[in-house]
Amino acid sequence: MTQRGHTVVATIMVLTGMLFLRIGSAEVQPWDEGLYAMRALAIVEHDAWMDQTPYAVGGLYSSTPPPLTSWAVAASIHALGPSPTSLRLYGVLCSALAMAMLYLVMRRIVTFEHAMLAVVVLASALPWWWYARQAMTEVPLMAFTLTALWAAIKLQEGWKWGAMVFAAAFGSALLTKMAVSLLPILFIIPVALHHRRNFVMVMLCLVGLVGGIAMAAPWYMHMAATYGNDFLLALTVPQARDVVEGNAGRIGPLYYANQLPVAHALTAVALIYVAAAVVHRRLLPERRQVAALLSVGWYVLAMLLFSVSATKNPHYVVMLLPPAVITAVYGLERLLMHATRRTMVAVYGIVLATSVWSLLPELRASLRYVFVDTWVAAGVGLMVALTALPWLLPRRVVDRASVSLFKPVVYGVCAAMVARLLWMSLQGYPAEIRGGREVARVLLGGSARTFDYVYHRHNGGDAFNPQLDWYLHGWMSGWSVTKSY
Repeated sequence: MTQRGHTVVATIMVLTGMLFLRIGSAEVQPWDEGLYAMRALAIVEHDAWMDQTPYAVGGLYSSTPPPLTSWAVAASIHALGPSPTSLRLYGVLCSALAMAMLYLVMRRIVTFEHAMLAVVVLASALPWWWYARQAMTEVPLMAFTLTALWAAIKLQEGWKWGAMVFAAAFGSALLTKMAVSLLPILFIIPVALHHRRNFVMVMLCLVGLVGGIAMAAPWYMHMAATYGNDFLLALTVPQARDVVEGNAGRIGPLYYANQLPVAHALTAVALIYVAAAVVHRRLLPERRQVAALLSVGWYVLAMLLFSVSATKNPHYVVMLLPPAVITAVYGLERLLMHATRRTMVAVYGIVLATSVWSLLPELRASLRYVFVDTWVAAGVGLMVALTALPWLLPRRVVDRASVSLFKPVVYGVCAAMVARLLWMSLQGYPAEIRGGREVARVLLGGSARTFDYVYHRHNGGDAFNPQLDWYLHGWMSGWSVTKSY
């Protein structure tokens, strides 16, 4: 292995180790970690590998999503026992895979240093860190999607085994999440069209597609045969047309345009780059840069689809982060090559202003509720100054700053984002939901066989509490005939 290879491996190991820091300290989260945790526990306790509906929280309500995450978590529970750490091991390993695949993709479109920068940006994005430390589906899905993207690029370059890797990644994606797991198809179609006169390459692309579908088909066919329309309706993606479970962003289509920079300030460059490329065509990827074209297209398409969808969920941001990171880092390199010096200084100013927005949740909360005091006004004033100042500076200052500010701004912002995650690892994440473990301790320590669960009903799922059910070992799921609620 080369020195650069050692650097890559060491960086990914350090960033993965950061995910392990106090990973078991947070309680099992009710949505959606608790749902997959209970399905995994049902597999371990009742050997229900193909269908966990009879034992899942709310029955088909939580057993409809594909089972690969629950299978992997069940294997971890088998090996390590039931604990928050064993539940979350799979997500951390998938995060490491995603970082490795991101690096391999980025090396085809940017320099080594910028490829490493992309890995750090992804790992230090707040939603990625939070959901990679849970038994959730979004991080594994992105790991398989990035693997499929890399396989499609390798197939484009002539590596025939790329078809088999693509099939495995595509099948794993289909077994991880519905609808959005079809995204890898958009990676392989351009490869087939590019080699449309090459029969062998077209067949390899077809093998990749069919192989992935064949890998996932048995589970889908079993569930459809068992539950019919009740299961098939889940394939229609109700989140796209309806507000599911009350998850609607207050700022509508701009929800994800705000959430991505909050996740990591450098992702703001993706929006800047796409907007600039629409006006200045020289910023667009060249036709031979297949990896760049696929990645930027992925970002634009994902932003459009997620922004117009009725449902807005914080964990959906995870599925936008990989294409946003790729586009941001690639766009930063393209802007460095083609943009004017004043434009580059303006980009640095926007990144710094965005970092203020990202790192100060109190500022965002105050503006959300239209509460303005001296500190809020100072924060807003700083952001405005950072954004406007580059356009007012003398040219000689701009000429020096366009070169000298790159590393201090870009690497400094990444360091600040990493420091935020380390602080939250030690202090706890503010959005963590607690209480299920203590309530379960009281209930299990007494002689009660039933209890009343009082809740504010907003939708059908409010009648369940997967966090509490995990600590009650299936009490709310009806695992014991002598207990009820």
